[in-house]
Amino acid sequence: SKGVETKFKRSRVVTKLLDVMAKVLGVTKEGYGIAMQGVEGVMWLSFTRW
Repeated sequence: SKGVETKFKRSRVVTKLLDVMAKVLGVTKEGYGIAMQGVEGVMWLSFTRW
């Protein structure tokens, strides 16, 4: 049961980290949208290079 406990704690830490990252990166939904557009643009560029 100790392994399950540490897993639960770890998942809570990860969730907290993701929450913090989401707040930092996407303070606004617009910021998040721009970031995603940037990622898509980079992926598209790397695909068109081939």
